[in-house]
Amino acid sequence: MHDLTARQTNETAGGSAIDEVAMAAANGASRRALLRGLAATVLATAGGGLAATTLAAKKRGQKRRKARKKPRKNQGQPKLPTPTPTPTTCTPGEFIARVSVPADGSTVQTPVLLEHVAYVLKPSGFWGTTDHLLQDAFAAFTFADPFRPKLFIDGVRTGLLLDGELPDIWGPYQPNHGYGLVVIGKGRPISFRMLDSDYTGNHGVVHVDVICAVQP
Repeated sequence: MHDLTARQTNETAGGSAIDEVAMAAANGASRRALLRGLAATVLATAGGGLAATTLAAKKRGQKRRKARKKPRKNQGQPKLPTPTPTPTTCTPGEFIARVSVPADGSTVQTPVLLEHVAYVLKPSGFWGTTDHLLQDAFAAFTFADPFRPKLFIDGVRTGLLLDGELPDIWGPYQPNHGYGLVVIGKGRPISFRMLDSDYTGNHGVVHVDVICAVQP
């Protein structure tokens, strides 16, 4: 549209200039003056068309450069690393942790146990008191008669509490003081505490190993 308008303008201008040359000839102008007028007319007409063509080409070039400079979506953005998946199970026989439960009645915890995963808890060892009594995870006993456990001292059920469960869960009594229990993880730690009627003078710890079990 712009080229057509420019062309029409140039043609109009060119026609007017030629008419002026013709009028000059009719009025008796010299040959040199006529040639100069005709040359000027040709240059004006050609120059106007060239200018219009150049302007249109310049606009097309600007559009192409803008299209090339338009950024692509997500160009140059770094890719986020793939997160490491959280484990959902463990290898049977894998050692998870050892928890040492002191004889002073304080509470200790395991690491977080995976939800719906089976573990074996293995308490072992015993601790002592000032009155020659010893205690393991299940009951109290004496060196003089280790095969006759005492479940209660002063009316208190002695032994190792697991999340508040009484020590009966570890039974029956084992003279070697080693026990085992399978539990299912709940996505949180479990706690242990030694239970006694009087913690004065108590010393020693009971160890609890946490091992990954064969999964059901």
